[in-house]
Amino acid sequence: GVTQVLAEHERVIVLEDDPAGFPSNISIPMIIEQSPENIEWLLDNAKKYRIGYITTPSRSLNSQQALELHYKAANMISNLACLNGVNISWFSRGDSCLRGYLSEEMTGLRNGVRDARGTEFDLEFFVPAYVQQGRITFDGVQFVRIGSEFVPACHTEYARVPEFEYNDATLKKYLVLKYKGKVSEDHIQTINLEELRKKPLSVLIERICSYPSNTIVIFDAITESDLAIIAFLIMECENYGRKCLTRCSPGIIPFLIGMNENHSISLESEFENFSFSKQRGVIISGSLSVISKIQTRELRNHKKIATVIIDVNQLWEPNDRRVEIRAARSKIKEFLTNGFNCLIATNVWQSEMTSYPTFAKKNIVLSSLGDMIADICDDIGWIVTKGSDTGFEVVKWGIQASRAFYLGTIVPGGTLCKIADEGSPMYGKPLVLFQGNSGDERSLCKLINLIEGKI
Repeated sequence: GVTQVLAEHERVIVLEDDPAGFPSNISIPMIIEQSPENIEWLLDNAKKYRIGYITTPSRSLNSQQALELHYKAANMISNLACLNGVNISWFSRGDSCLRGYLSEEMTGLRNGVRDARGTEFDLEFFVPAYVQQGRITFDGVQFVRIGSEFVPACHTEYARVPEFEYNDATLKKYLVLKYKGKVSEDHIQTINLEELRKKPLSVLIERICSYPSNTIVIFDAITESDLAIIAFLIMECENYGRKCLTRCSPGIIPFLIGMNENHSISLESEFENFSFSKQRGVIISGSLSVISKIQTRELRNHKKIATVIIDVNQLWEPNDRRVEIRAARSKIKEFLTNGFNCLIATNVWQSEMTSYPTFAKKNIVLSSLGDMIADICDDIGWIVTKGSDTGFEVVKWGIQASRAFYLGTIVPGGTLCKIADEGSPMYGKPLVLFQGNSGDERSLCKLINLIEGKI
């Protein structure tokens, strides 16, 4: 029923604000550099896979840069899609913990499509639930699972990240805050769980399609079945002629393109083909989330892991940074040569900090982590990055790649990827993007044990 209808829809293009990966074993093309050549490659692959991801470093930028980046991406891909006769459904993939430049990214996307195609979106959907990672929406409030409890997102560390702070529990108030008063609560509707599960879908579709232009619709969701229903409703509203733009977490994406498509893959086979256990690799941990620090601490106790700790205070001045990077490269290369996998982390993981003091310093640290492996990729068989921003910097600057395929989740929060950029020294090699705010205390150790063939 629902899955079959969704599978018939043409193309889904997702702009994501960092490389968070994908919670299903479906091969998905993604690009991180918005050149015409890369977008042509993405559209060509979207014809086969029905979906394409444009990954941006939005959270590492300022608000104006985030707006301009989303405008450029949406405008360029809309123009090229028009020339290629490709119809697109647009999705903005945001954070299930509600960080990010929601207003700027959505505005940039809206304006980019409008200026390219003359299309004005008239309905906006907000689906932040990522139930696969313990983030649910109930009664119009976003909850994050911490341990065995669900805590309102506004009471977590994620609500205190500089530039992205928020205090209100209800998503209506959150949206009013993030849109800086450009929308009011009167323009926001909510579909609660009881309505989603008990009302006939035809009634819900008719109701949603009757909303006036510029209405924002928030959906409750606490199970994957809820997300499947929401995906169906979104696509049906488009079929009824409404121009829809959706802000969502990764959780809903598999249901937009169908879960049983021909492009689904055997993740086990892909994993075996990479021959992880026969090669040495690096784990690069740049995330400052509490769970990432715990995971990093656990991994340091692993017998076959050698650790290189970077002193961030040596990165602020260019000359000091060059010395620190050269020393780190030398250590990494030595450990790999001696048969060790290598954990690269900063001394900040031992502190109470959950964010860097400024964006500028954060970007210096993350780009430095990428630079440390830029000249030694020939010695590296595989890479794991911890933290989405870290992943972006490593892919773009460390391994000089602009195209890849998401292959699926191998541990909760960890997405296996294959580099598809022939100009990259890691072409054809495996990369695992591990979200900073995902997994339990042992998840990173479990991933390395899996890579080493121990489980």
